[in-house]
Amino acid sequence: MIMRLGRFFGLFAALACAPPAESGAPANRRAPPMPSNGAGLAPGPGPGHEPMFVGEDGTYVGGEPKQRPDRVAILTLLRLRRFADLDRWLGFYQQEFEEDPRKENWAVDSFDTFEVAEPSLGVTLDAWVSAAPESFSAVLARGTWRMACGLAARGTDVAAKTSEAQMKAMEDHFDIAEADLERAIAMHPKAIAAHLGLMTIATFAGGDAQRRARFAAALAQCTTCYQSRAARLIALTPRWGGSYSAMDAFVAESKSSVAGNPKLGRLGGFAPLDRCRTWAKQGEVPRALAACDEAIAFGQDPAFLETRGRILRDAGRIDEARADLDLALRISPHAIRARTSRYFLRRDNDDLLGAAEDLAVAHTLDPTDADLSKSRLWMIEKLRYEGDLLAKAGKNDDAVRYFELASLLAPDDQDLRKRQAWNAAEIGPEQLARRVAAAPENYDLRLLLDHALAKSRRFGEVVTSWDDYLARKPEDARAYRERGGAKWQAGQREAGVADTERACELGSVDACRDLPTMQARLAP
Repeated sequence: MIMRLGRFFGLFAALACAPPAESGAPANRRAPPMPSNGAGLAPGPGPGHEPMFVGEDGTYVGGEPKQRPDRVAILTLLRLRRFADLDRWLGFYQQEFEEDPRKENWAVDSFDTFEVAEPSLGVTLDAWVSAAPESFSAVLARGTWRMACGLAARGTDVAAKTSEAQMKAMEDHFDIAEADLERAIAMHPKAIAAHLGLMTIATFAGGDAQRRARFAAALAQCTTCYQSRAARLIALTPRWGGSYSAMDAFVAESKSSVAGNPKLGRLGGFAPLDRCRTWAKQGEVPRALAACDEAIAFGQDPAFLETRGRILRDAGRIDEARADLDLALRISPHAIRARTSRYFLRRDNDDLLGAAEDLAVAHTLDPTDADLSKSRLWMIEKLRYEGDLLAKAGKNDDAVRYFELASLLAPDDQDLRKRQAWNAAEIGPEQLARRVAAAPENYDLRLLLDHALAKSRRFGEVVTSWDDYLARKPEDARAYRERGGAKWQAGQREAGVADTERACELGSVDACRDLPTMQARLAP
Protein backbone atom coordinates (compact mmCIF):
# COMPACT_ATOMS: atom_id res chain seq x y z
CA MET A 1 0.00 0.00 0.00
CA ILE A 2 2.98 2.32 -0.10
CA MET A 3 1.88 2.77 -3.72
CA ARG A 4 -0.74 5.23 -2.46
CA LEU A 5 1.77 7.88 -1.49
CA GLY A 6 3.93 7.08 -4.49
CA ARG A 7 1.04 7.54 -6.90
CA PHE A 8 0.09 10.79 -5.20
CA PHE A 9 3.29 12.32 -6.53
CA GLY A 10 2.99 10.61 -9.91
CA LEU A 11 1.14 11.40 -13.10
CA PHE A 12 -2.29 10.17 -12.15
CA ALA A 13 -5.49 12.20 -12.16
CA ALA A 14 -8.41 10.28 -10.72
CA LEU A 15 -12.10 10.75 -11.28
CA ALA A 16 -13.69 12.00 -8.08
CA CYS A 17 -16.26 9.82 -6.33
CA ALA A 18 -19.61 11.12 -5.24
CA PRO A 19 -19.48 13.15 -2.01
CA PRO A 20 -20.16 11.11 1.14
CA ALA A 21 -23.21 13.25 1.80
CA GLU A 22 -24.98 11.36 -0.97
CA SER A 23 -25.72 8.45 1.40
CA GLY A 24 -22.41 6.78 0.70
CA ALA A 25 -23.66 5.41 -2.63
CA PRO A 26 -22.20 7.14 -5.67
CA ALA A 27 -24.33 7.53 -8.75
CA ASN A 28 -24.18 4.31 -10.73
CA ARG A 29 -22.67 4.24 -14.19
CA ARG A 30 -21.72 1.44 -16.46
CA ALA A 31 -18.49 -0.19 -15.38
CA PRO A 32 -15.72 -0.41 -17.99
CA PRO A 33 -15.49 -3.77 -19.71
CA MET A 34 -13.08 -6.28 -18.25
CA PRO A 35 -10.66 -7.85 -20.72
CA SER A 36 -10.60 -11.62 -20.96
CA ASN A 37 -7.11 -12.07 -22.32
CA GLY A 38 -3.88 -10.21 -23.03
CA ALA A 39 -0.67 -9.64 -21.17
CA GLY A 40 -1.27 -9.86 -17.44
CA LEU A 41 -4.99 -10.44 -17.90
CA ALA A 42 -6.56 -13.72 -16.86
CA PRO A 43 -9.93 -15.18 -17.83
CA GLY A 44 -12.61 -14.61 -15.23
CA PRO A 45 -12.42 -16.91 -12.22
CA GLY A 46 -14.91 -19.72 -11.90
CA PRO A 47 -16.69 -21.14 -8.86
CA GLY A 48 -14.45 -23.42 -6.87
CA HIS A 49 -11.25 -22.16 -8.45
CA GLU A 50 -8.29 -21.62 -6.20
CA PRO A 51 -7.12 -18.02 -5.67
CA MET A 52 -5.24 -16.82 -8.71
CA PHE A 53 -1.80 -15.28 -8.91
CA VAL A 54 0.37 -13.39 -11.37
CA GLY A 55 4.13 -13.39 -11.57
CA GLU A 56 6.85 -15.97 -11.48
CA ASP A 57 6.94 -19.15 -9.43
CA GLY A 58 9.46 -19.58 -6.66
CA THR A 59 10.73 -17.45 -3.81
CA TYR A 60 13.29 -14.72 -3.25
CA VAL A 61 16.21 -14.99 -0.86
CA GLY A 62 14.60 -15.02 2.55
CA GLY A 63 11.57 -17.00 1.44
CA GLU A 64 9.25 -14.26 0.13
CA PRO A 65 7.07 -15.71 -2.68
CA LYS A 66 7.47 -14.15 -6.11
CA GLN A 67 3.80 -14.56 -7.02
CA ARG A 68 1.29 -11.80 -6.31
CA PRO A 69 -2.52 -11.88 -6.07
CA ASP A 70 -4.28 -11.44 -9.41
CA ARG A 71 -5.92 -8.04 -9.02
CA VAL A 72 -7.69 -8.26 -12.37
CA ALA A 73 -9.40 -11.46 -11.24
CA ILE A 74 -10.36 -9.87 -7.91
CA LEU A 75 -11.92 -6.91 -9.73
CA THR A 76 -13.79 -9.32 -11.97
CA LEU A 77 -15.30 -11.02 -8.92
CA LEU A 78 -16.35 -7.65 -7.52
CA ARG A 79 -17.99 -6.52 -10.76
CA LEU A 80 -19.85 -9.83 -10.94
CA ARG A 81 -20.94 -9.39 -7.30
CA ARG A 82 -19.46 -12.77 -6.44
CA PHE A 83 -19.19 -11.78 -2.80
CA ALA A 84 -18.78 -15.26 -1.33
CA ASP A 85 -15.88 -15.94 -3.70
CA LEU A 86 -14.32 -12.61 -2.79
CA ASP A 87 -14.52 -13.44 0.91
CA ARG A 88 -12.99 -16.84 0.29
CA TRP A 89 -10.13 -15.51 -1.84
CA LEU A 90 -9.30 -12.51 0.31
CA GLY A 91 -9.58 -14.62 3.43
CA PHE A 92 -7.11 -17.07 1.90
CA TYR A 93 -4.55 -14.36 1.17
CA GLN A 94 -4.93 -12.94 4.68
CA GLN A 95 -4.67 -16.35 6.37
CA GLU A 96 -1.55 -17.24 4.41
CA PHE A 97 0.05 -13.99 5.57
CA GLU A 98 -0.86 -14.65 9.19
CA GLU A 99 0.74 -18.07 9.00
CA ASP A 100 3.83 -16.74 7.19
CA PRO A 101 4.58 -12.98 7.35
CA ARG A 102 6.83 -13.40 4.30
CA LYS A 103 3.55 -13.48 2.35
CA GLU A 104 2.81 -9.90 3.37
CA ASN A 105 2.32 -8.86 -0.25
CA TRP A 106 -0.61 -11.28 -0.53
CA ALA A 107 -2.53 -9.59 2.27
CA VAL A 108 -1.65 -6.10 1.01
CA ASP A 109 -1.83 -6.35 -2.79
CA SER A 110 -5.20 -8.10 -2.70
CA PHE A 111 -6.80 -5.11 -0.96
CA ASP A 112 -4.83 -2.58 -3.01
CA THR A 113 -7.16 -3.77 -5.78
CA PHE A 114 -9.88 -1.55 -4.31
CA GLU A 115 -7.72 1.58 -4.17
CA VAL A 116 -9.32 3.10 -7.24
CA ALA A 117 -11.68 6.07 -7.10
CA GLU A 118 -14.14 4.65 -9.60
CA PRO A 119 -17.63 5.91 -8.69
CA SER A 120 -19.54 2.81 -9.77
CA LEU A 121 -17.69 0.61 -7.29
CA GLY A 122 -19.39 2.31 -4.34
CA VAL A 123 -22.79 0.76 -5.04
CA THR A 124 -21.28 -2.70 -5.41
CA LEU A 125 -19.18 -2.39 -2.27
CA ASP A 126 -22.22 -1.25 -0.29
CA ALA A 127 -24.08 -4.30 -1.58
CA TRP A 128 -21.22 -6.56 -0.50
CA VAL A 129 -21.18 -5.11 3.02
CA SER A 130 -24.97 -5.49 3.20
CA ALA A 131 -24.81 -9.09 1.97
CA ALA A 132 -22.00 -10.02 4.36
CA PRO A 133 -22.07 -7.60 7.34
CA GLU A 134 -19.65 -9.79 9.31
CA SER A 135 -17.08 -9.84 6.51
CA PHE A 136 -13.95 -7.90 7.43
CA SER A 137 -12.92 -8.16 3.77
CA ALA A 138 -16.02 -6.31 2.56
CA VAL A 139 -15.65 -3.53 5.11
CA LEU A 140 -11.92 -3.21 4.46
CA ALA A 141 -12.44 -3.14 0.69
CA ARG A 142 -15.01 -0.35 1.01
CA GLY A 143 -12.78 1.61 3.36
CA THR A 144 -9.89 1.31 0.92
CA TRP A 145 -12.10 2.52 -1.94
CA ARG A 146 -13.39 5.46 0.09
CA MET A 147 -9.83 6.39 1.05
CA ALA A 148 -8.95 6.45 -2.66
CA CYS A 149 -11.94 8.73 -3.21
CA GLY A 150 -10.52 11.09 -0.60
CA LEU A 151 -7.15 11.20 -2.31
CA ALA A 152 -8.84 11.82 -5.66
CA ALA A 153 -10.95 14.64 -4.21
CA ARG A 154 -7.84 16.30 -2.80
CA GLY A 155 -5.94 16.22 -6.08
CA THR A 156 -2.19 15.94 -6.51
CA ASP A 157 -0.99 19.50 -5.94
CA VAL A 158 0.95 20.52 -2.84
CA ALA A 159 -1.14 21.80 0.06
CA ALA A 160 -0.50 25.46 -0.81
CA LYS A 161 -2.13 24.92 -4.21
CA THR A 162 -5.03 22.84 -2.93
CA SER A 163 -8.32 24.61 -2.18
CA GLU A 164 -10.20 24.44 1.10
CA ALA A 165 -13.07 22.76 -0.74
CA GLN A 166 -10.77 20.01 -1.95
CA MET A 167 -9.36 19.50 1.53
CA LYS A 168 -12.87 19.38 2.99
CA ALA A 169 -13.96 16.79 0.42
CA MET A 170 -10.90 14.68 1.22
CA GLU A 171 -11.60 14.85 4.94
CA ASP A 172 -15.25 13.91 4.44
CA HIS A 173 -14.26 10.81 2.51
CA PHE A 174 -11.54 10.01 5.02
CA ASP A 175 -13.99 10.16 7.94
CA ILE A 176 -16.08 7.40 6.38
CA ALA A 177 -13.02 5.45 5.26
CA GLU A 178 -11.53 5.62 8.74
CA ALA A 179 -14.71 4.24 10.27
CA ASP A 180 -14.67 1.28 7.87
CA LEU A 181 -10.98 0.59 8.38
CA GLU A 182 -11.27 0.70 12.16
CA ARG A 183 -14.30 -1.57 11.99
CA ALA A 184 -12.33 -4.03 9.85
CA ILE A 185 -9.56 -4.09 12.47
CA ALA A 186 -12.07 -4.63 15.25
CA MET A 187 -13.38 -7.62 13.30
CA HIS A 188 -9.93 -8.91 12.32
CA PRO A 189 -7.05 -7.25 14.22
CA LYS A 190 -4.34 -8.69 11.97
CA ALA A 191 -5.83 -7.14 8.81
CA ILE A 192 -2.57 -5.40 7.93
CA ALA A 193 -4.09 -3.68 4.91
CA ALA A 194 -6.51 -1.82 7.19
CA HIS A 195 -3.65 -0.63 9.38
CA LEU A 196 -1.82 0.61 6.30
CA GLY A 197 -4.91 2.45 5.11
CA LEU A 198 -5.15 4.25 8.45
CA MET A 199 -1.46 5.14 8.20
CA THR A 200 -2.10 6.70 4.79
CA ILE A 201 -5.00 8.75 6.13
CA ALA A 202 -2.86 9.91 9.05
CA THR A 203 -0.10 10.97 6.65
CA PHE A 204 -2.49 13.16 4.68
CA ALA A 205 -4.76 14.41 7.42
CA GLY A 206 -3.23 13.68 10.82
CA GLY A 207 -0.57 15.04 13.09
CA ASP A 208 2.68 13.42 14.13
CA ALA A 209 1.14 11.83 17.23
CA GLN A 210 -1.57 10.15 15.16
CA ARG A 211 0.97 8.96 12.59
CA ARG A 212 3.09 7.42 15.34
CA ALA A 213 0.07 5.74 16.90
CA ARG A 214 -1.10 4.25 13.61
CA PHE A 215 2.38 2.90 12.92
CA ALA A 216 2.65 1.43 16.40
CA ALA A 217 -0.68 -0.36 15.93
CA ALA A 218 0.49 -1.83 12.61
CA LEU A 219 3.85 -2.85 14.06
CA ALA A 220 2.14 -4.62 16.96
CA GLN A 221 0.41 -6.93 14.49
CA CYS A 222 3.54 -7.67 12.44
CA THR A 223 6.96 -6.76 13.77
CA THR A 224 8.83 -7.90 10.66
CA CYS A 225 6.54 -6.44 8.00
CA TYR A 226 8.04 -4.20 5.33
CA GLN A 227 5.05 -2.20 4.11
CA SER A 228 4.23 -0.51 7.42
CA ARG A 229 7.84 0.56 7.92
CA ALA A 230 8.02 1.83 4.34
CA ALA A 231 4.83 3.83 4.85
CA ARG A 232 6.26 5.30 8.05
CA LEU A 233 9.41 6.31 6.19
CA ILE A 234 7.40 8.10 3.53
CA ALA A 235 5.57 10.02 6.27
CA LEU A 236 9.00 11.10 7.58
CA THR A 237 10.10 12.69 4.28
CA PRO A 238 10.72 16.45 4.27
CA ARG A 239 7.58 17.10 2.22
CA TRP A 240 5.51 15.73 5.11
CA GLY A 241 7.34 17.75 7.74
CA GLY A 242 10.05 15.21 8.45
CA SER A 243 13.72 15.15 7.56
CA TYR A 244 16.35 12.91 6.07
CA SER A 245 18.01 12.64 9.46
CA ALA A 246 14.74 11.38 10.93
CA MET A 247 14.49 8.84 8.10
CA ASP A 248 18.06 7.69 8.71
CA ALA A 249 17.35 7.30 12.42
CA PHE A 250 14.27 5.21 11.69
CA VAL A 251 16.22 2.96 9.33
CA ALA A 252 18.88 2.50 12.02
CA GLU A 253 16.19 1.51 14.53
CA SER A 254 14.81 -1.06 12.08
CA LYS A 255 18.13 -2.83 11.52
CA SER A 256 17.61 -5.12 14.47
CA SER A 257 14.60 -6.64 12.68
CA VAL A 258 16.37 -7.33 9.37
CA ALA A 259 17.30 -10.85 10.44
CA GLY A 260 13.58 -11.65 10.63
CA ASN A 261 12.94 -10.23 7.17
CA PRO A 262 15.87 -9.50 4.80
CA LYS A 263 13.55 -7.29 2.75
CA LEU A 264 13.80 -4.66 5.49
CA GLY A 265 17.26 -3.94 4.17
CA ARG A 266 15.56 -1.99 1.38
CA LEU A 267 14.39 0.65 3.85
CA GLY A 268 17.65 2.52 3.46
CA GLY A 269 16.62 3.29 -0.10
CA PHE A 270 13.67 5.54 0.75
CA ALA A 271 15.66 8.68 1.63
CA PRO A 272 17.70 8.56 -1.62
CA LEU A 273 14.47 7.74 -3.49
CA ASP A 274 12.90 10.93 -2.17
CA ARG A 275 15.99 12.91 -3.15
CA CYS A 276 15.83 11.30 -6.59
CA ARG A 277 12.23 12.40 -7.10
CA THR A 278 12.90 15.89 -5.77
CA TRP A 279 15.90 16.46 -8.03
CA ALA A 280 14.09 15.01 -11.03
CA LYS A 281 11.24 17.46 -10.47
CA GLN A 282 13.81 20.29 -10.39
CA GLY A 283 15.33 19.10 -13.68
CA GLU A 284 18.61 17.97 -12.11
CA VAL A 285 18.68 14.64 -13.92
CA PRO A 286 22.27 13.48 -13.17
CA ARG A 287 21.81 14.08 -9.43
CA ALA A 288 18.41 12.41 -9.55
CA LEU A 289 19.77 9.31 -11.26
CA ALA A 290 22.68 9.09 -8.84
CA ALA A 291 20.21 9.15 -5.94
CA CYS A 292 18.03 6.52 -7.60
CA ASP A 293 21.12 4.34 -8.11
CA GLU A 294 21.80 4.69 -4.40
CA ALA A 295 18.22 3.67 -3.58
CA ILE A 296 18.33 0.59 -5.81
CA ALA A 297 21.63 -0.46 -4.22
CA PHE A 298 19.54 -1.25 -1.12
CA GLY A 299 17.24 -3.55 -3.08
CA GLN A 300 15.09 -3.86 -6.19
CA ASP A 301 11.86 -2.39 -4.90
CA PRO A 302 9.42 -1.84 -7.82
CA ALA A 303 8.92 1.77 -6.72
CA PHE A 304 12.68 2.42 -6.92
CA LEU A 305 12.92 0.78 -10.33
CA GLU A 306 9.87 2.55 -11.75
CA THR A 307 11.12 5.96 -10.61
CA ARG A 308 14.54 5.49 -12.20
CA GLY A 309 12.97 3.96 -15.30
CA ARG A 310 10.67 6.95 -15.77
CA ILE A 311 13.55 9.42 -15.38
CA LEU A 312 15.68 7.46 -17.83
CA ARG A 313 12.77 7.38 -20.27
CA ASP A 314 12.36 11.15 -20.09
CA ALA A 315 16.11 11.51 -20.60
CA GLY A 316 15.94 9.46 -23.79
CA ARG A 317 17.90 6.51 -22.38
CA ILE A 318 15.33 4.08 -23.66
CA ASP A 319 17.09 0.73 -23.33
CA GLU A 320 18.05 1.41 -19.71
CA ALA A 321 14.53 2.64 -18.94
CA ARG A 322 12.97 -0.44 -20.49
CA ALA A 323 15.23 -2.73 -18.42
CA ASP A 324 14.14 -1.03 -15.17
CA LEU A 325 10.45 -1.10 -16.03
CA ASP A 326 10.57 -4.69 -17.26
CA LEU A 327 12.16 -5.75 -13.98
CA ALA A 328 9.66 -3.76 -11.90
CA LEU A 329 6.81 -5.56 -13.68
CA ARG A 330 8.41 -8.98 -13.34
CA ILE A 331 8.45 -8.34 -9.60
CA SER A 332 4.96 -6.81 -9.44
CA PRO A 333 2.98 -7.40 -12.68
CA HIS A 334 0.00 -5.31 -11.56
CA ALA A 335 1.97 -2.28 -10.39
CA ILE A 336 -0.13 0.36 -12.15
CA ARG A 337 2.46 3.11 -12.20
CA ALA A 338 5.10 0.86 -13.74
CA ARG A 339 2.57 -0.43 -16.30
CA THR A 340 1.68 3.13 -17.24
CA SER A 341 5.30 4.22 -17.50
CA ARG A 342 6.12 1.28 -19.74
CA TYR A 343 3.04 1.97 -21.84
CA PHE A 344 4.25 5.48 -22.67
CA LEU A 345 7.79 4.22 -23.31
CA ARG A 346 6.57 1.53 -25.70
CA ARG A 347 4.08 3.82 -27.42
CA ASP A 348 6.70 6.47 -28.10
CA ASN A 349 9.29 3.97 -29.32
CA ASP A 350 7.42 2.05 -32.02
CA ASP A 351 6.28 -0.90 -29.91
CA LEU A 352 2.58 -0.47 -30.59
CA LEU A 353 1.50 -4.00 -29.64
CA GLY A 354 3.48 -4.00 -26.41
CA ALA A 355 2.06 -0.60 -25.55
CA ALA A 356 -1.47 -1.83 -26.19
CA GLU A 357 -0.95 -4.79 -23.86
CA ASP A 358 0.31 -2.54 -21.06
CA LEU A 359 -2.52 -0.08 -21.63
CA ALA A 360 -5.12 -2.84 -21.37
CA VAL A 361 -3.79 -3.93 -17.98
CA ALA A 362 -3.36 -0.43 -16.56
CA HIS A 363 -6.75 0.81 -17.76
CA THR A 364 -8.47 -2.28 -16.39
CA LEU A 365 -6.94 -1.78 -12.96
CA ASP A 366 -7.63 1.96 -12.89
CA PRO A 367 -10.20 3.20 -15.42
CA THR A 368 -10.34 6.58 -13.65
CA ASP A 369 -6.97 7.71 -14.99
CA ALA A 370 -7.77 10.50 -17.45
CA ASP A 371 -4.56 10.16 -19.45
CA LEU A 372 -5.09 6.44 -19.89
CA SER A 373 -8.70 6.95 -20.95
CA LYS A 374 -7.58 9.31 -23.71
CA SER A 375 -4.81 6.91 -24.67
CA ARG A 376 -7.30 4.07 -24.90
CA LEU A 377 -9.38 5.90 -27.52
CA TRP A 378 -6.27 6.78 -29.53
CA MET A 379 -4.93 3.23 -29.28
CA ILE A 380 -8.17 1.63 -30.50
CA GLU A 381 -8.15 3.73 -33.66
CA LYS A 382 -4.42 3.24 -34.23
CA LEU A 383 -4.73 -0.54 -33.94
CA ARG A 384 -7.74 -0.52 -36.25
CA TYR A 385 -5.85 1.52 -38.84
CA GLU A 386 -2.66 -0.55 -38.69
CA GLY A 387 -4.63 -3.79 -38.78
CA ASP A 388 -6.45 -2.61 -41.89
CA LEU A 389 -3.19 -1.73 -43.62
CA LEU A 390 -1.77 -5.18 -42.92
CA ALA A 391 -4.93 -6.94 -44.02
CA LYS A 392 -5.13 -4.99 -47.26
CA ALA A 393 -1.50 -5.87 -47.94
CA GLY A 394 -2.36 -9.56 -47.60
CA LYS A 395 -0.57 -9.86 -44.22
CA ASN A 396 -3.63 -11.27 -42.53
CA ASP A 397 -1.76 -13.28 -39.91
CA ASP A 398 0.06 -10.13 -38.81
CA ALA A 399 -3.21 -8.20 -38.69
CA VAL A 400 -4.75 -10.67 -36.24
CA ARG A 401 -2.99 -9.33 -33.15
CA TYR A 402 -3.85 -5.71 -33.98
CA PHE A 403 -7.55 -6.46 -34.21
CA GLU A 404 -7.41 -8.69 -31.12
CA LEU A 405 -5.88 -5.96 -28.97
CA ALA A 406 -8.24 -3.33 -30.34
CA SER A 407 -11.18 -5.58 -29.45
CA LEU A 408 -9.70 -6.16 -26.01
CA LEU A 409 -9.76 -2.40 -25.43
CA ALA A 410 -13.20 -1.99 -27.07
CA PRO A 411 -15.16 -5.26 -26.71
CA ASP A 412 -18.44 -3.60 -27.77
CA ASP A 413 -17.08 -2.22 -31.03
CA GLN A 414 -19.03 -4.13 -33.68
CA ASP A 415 -16.95 -2.66 -36.49
CA LEU A 416 -13.86 -4.30 -35.01
CA ARG A 417 -15.65 -7.63 -34.78
CA LYS A 418 -16.55 -7.39 -38.45
CA ARG A 419 -12.96 -6.59 -39.37
CA GLN A 420 -11.78 -9.56 -37.32
CA ALA A 421 -14.23 -11.82 -39.13
CA TRP A 422 -13.23 -10.50 -42.55
CA ASN A 423 -9.54 -10.88 -41.75
CA ALA A 424 -10.01 -14.44 -40.48
CA ALA A 425 -12.03 -15.31 -43.59
CA GLU A 426 -9.12 -14.07 -45.71
CA ILE A 427 -6.80 -16.48 -43.92
CA GLY A 428 -9.38 -19.13 -44.72
CA PRO A 429 -11.37 -21.53 -42.54
CA GLU A 430 -9.66 -24.56 -44.04
CA GLN A 431 -6.19 -23.29 -43.15
CA LEU A 432 -7.38 -22.24 -39.70
CA ALA A 433 -8.99 -25.64 -39.16
CA ARG A 434 -5.62 -27.26 -39.86
CA ARG A 435 -3.98 -24.98 -37.31
CA VAL A 436 -6.65 -25.81 -34.75
CA ALA A 437 -6.14 -29.52 -35.34
CA ALA A 438 -2.46 -29.07 -34.55
CA ALA A 439 -3.19 -27.06 -31.37
CA PRO A 440 -6.73 -28.01 -30.24
CA GLU A 441 -6.46 -26.27 -26.84
CA ASN A 442 -5.43 -22.91 -28.28
CA TYR A 443 -8.31 -20.53 -27.58
CA ASP A 444 -7.05 -17.77 -29.88
CA LEU A 445 -6.93 -20.14 -32.86
CA ARG A 446 -10.44 -21.36 -32.09
CA LEU A 447 -11.65 -17.78 -32.01
CA LEU A 448 -10.06 -17.06 -35.37
CA LEU A 449 -11.75 -20.13 -36.84
CA ASP A 450 -15.02 -18.92 -35.28
CA HIS A 451 -14.64 -15.56 -37.05
CA ALA A 452 -13.81 -17.18 -40.38
CA LEU A 453 -16.76 -19.58 -40.27
CA ALA A 454 -19.17 -16.94 -39.01
CA LYS A 455 -18.31 -14.73 -41.96
CA SER A 456 -19.97 -17.38 -44.16
CA ARG A 457 -22.70 -17.98 -41.54
CA ARG A 458 -21.46 -21.52 -40.92
CA PHE A 459 -22.64 -21.36 -37.31
CA GLY A 460 -23.21 -25.08 -36.95
CA GLU A 461 -19.51 -25.67 -37.58
CA VAL A 462 -18.65 -22.92 -35.11
CA VAL A 463 -20.69 -24.72 -32.45
CA THR A 464 -18.99 -28.01 -33.25
CA SER A 465 -15.55 -26.42 -32.89
CA TRP A 466 -16.41 -24.99 -29.49
CA ASP A 467 -17.92 -28.33 -28.45
CA ASP A 468 -14.54 -29.94 -29.07
CA TYR A 469 -12.67 -27.17 -27.26
CA LEU A 470 -14.95 -27.27 -24.20
CA ALA A 471 -14.54 -31.02 -23.97
CA ARG A 472 -10.88 -30.23 -23.38
CA LYS A 473 -11.31 -26.98 -21.41
CA PRO A 474 -14.65 -27.30 -19.59
CA GLU A 475 -14.14 -24.26 -17.33
CA ASP A 476 -13.30 -21.63 -19.96
CA ALA A 477 -15.93 -18.91 -19.64
CA ARG A 478 -14.86 -17.27 -22.91
CA ALA A 479 -15.62 -20.42 -24.89
CA TYR A 480 -19.11 -20.78 -23.41
CA ARG A 481 -19.86 -17.18 -24.36
CA GLU A 482 -18.67 -17.69 -27.95
CA ARG A 483 -20.55 -20.96 -28.30
CA GLY A 484 -23.65 -19.31 -26.86
CA GLY A 485 -23.45 -16.58 -29.47
CA ALA A 486 -23.03 -19.13 -32.26
CA LYS A 487 -26.00 -21.15 -31.05
CA TRP A 488 -28.09 -17.99 -30.92
CA GLN A 489 -27.14 -17.14 -34.50
CA ALA A 490 -27.92 -20.72 -35.56
CA GLY A 491 -31.44 -20.38 -34.18
CA GLN A 492 -30.80 -22.41 -31.01
CA ARG A 493 -31.73 -19.50 -28.82
CA GLU A 494 -32.54 -21.29 -25.57
CA ALA A 495 -29.28 -23.22 -25.81
CA GLY A 496 -27.48 -19.97 -26.57
CA VAL A 497 -28.89 -18.37 -23.43
CA ALA A 498 -27.92 -21.43 -21.38
CA ASP A 499 -24.32 -21.20 -22.58
CA THR A 500 -24.24 -17.47 -21.87
CA GLU A 501 -25.57 -18.10 -18.37
CA ARG A 502 -22.81 -20.65 -17.84
CA ALA A 503 -20.20 -18.19 -19.09
CA CYS A 504 -21.49 -15.60 -16.64
CA GLU A 505 -21.34 -18.11 -13.79
CA LEU A 506 -17.73 -18.87 -14.71
CA GLY A 507 -16.76 -15.22 -14.57
CA SER A 508 -17.25 -13.63 -18.01
CA VAL A 509 -18.24 -10.02 -17.41
CA ASP A 510 -19.18 -9.69 -21.09
CA ALA A 511 -21.53 -12.67 -20.81
CA CYS A 512 -23.16 -11.24 -17.70
CA ARG A 513 -23.68 -8.00 -19.59
CA ASP A 514 -25.14 -9.78 -22.65
CA LEU A 515 -27.46 -12.06 -20.71
CA PRO A 516 -30.34 -9.68 -19.83
CA THR A 517 -30.74 -8.61 -23.47
CA MET A 518 -30.73 -12.21 -24.69
CA GLN A 519 -33.24 -13.27 -22.04
CA ALA A 520 -35.51 -10.36 -22.89
CA ARG A 521 -35.44 -11.26 -26.60
CA LEU A 522 -36.11 -14.91 -25.76
CA ALA A 523 -39.20 -14.12 -23.70
CA PRO A 524 -42.54 -14.55 -25.56
